[in-house]
Amino acid sequence: GFLTILLLLRYPIEDMPITPYVGVGVGAAYVSTPLKTAINNQNSKFGFAGQVKAGVSYDVTPEVKLYAGARYFGSFGAHFDSETTGADNK
Repeated sequence: GFLTILLLLRYPIEDMPITPYVGVGVGAAYVSTPLKTAINNQNSKFGFAGQVKAGVSYDVTPEVKLYAGARYFGSFGAHFDSETTGADNK
């Protein structure tokens, strides 16, 4: 599972029928593993999260807009490291 809480700042550039926008977000991510066996005695972790996004919107009518965009999302520090046991280190 994955739960993310982000504060996102989106800045539209207005006064055109086609409106470009950029955004950046930072927050926290809660990551859990679906595995029944814990990894290093851990089933879940918290970490930092962030995203950047950019795109355009087109005003079809004053009430309807079409959007096209892309975003990159990443979580940092919320990963599971597996390590070998002493028997495997020979």
